[in-house]
Amino acid sequence: MSLIQSLQEEINRLEEKFPEISDIAKNFKTISGVEKYIGDDSENYGDPSSYETLLSAIAELGRQEFRIENIASSSKGGKWVLSFDLNGKIEKIKLRSDTDWIQMEFLDALNKILAKHKSEVFPRFVFILGQQYADQFFGICLLSDEKYLKLKNVEPVYAG
Repeated sequence: MSLIQSLQEEINRLEEKFPEISDIAKNFKTISGVEKYIGDDSENYGDPSSYETLLSAIAELGRQEFRIENIASSSKGGKWVLSFDLNGKIEKIKLRSDTDWIQMEFLDALNKILAKHKSEVFPRFVFILGQQYADQFFGICLLSDEKYLKLKNVEPVYAG
């Protein structure tokens, strides 16, 4: 199953099952301009292969902005090491191996690497239904700094 989802399909699903919150997702789409996003359960990250899958989805979502290839992972000294080629240069991200929850440090590290490569958009954690519905589900979208700040400064808050 692909982690990449259509925001419009999610809105359509919400309109049928939860019409009272579908407007929240519509507002998110209007502000962000996002068509596709990555969505997953926050507690699915108990091994490095989960991050390989996530990074592959980010690579697919961002294929027009950057090129991520040759994704691999290993365990070393109580840490996971995720390695990949970004625009032809080998990069690595080190993560703790003591949790099965997604580590926020993953995107922080990836975004620092992307910034070195002069990316204009970055994968960002977002709350498509606002922070109040975040629970154990997360979303990741590719957003510019400008759009990300807009999502942080509205009600409901869509980014943290």
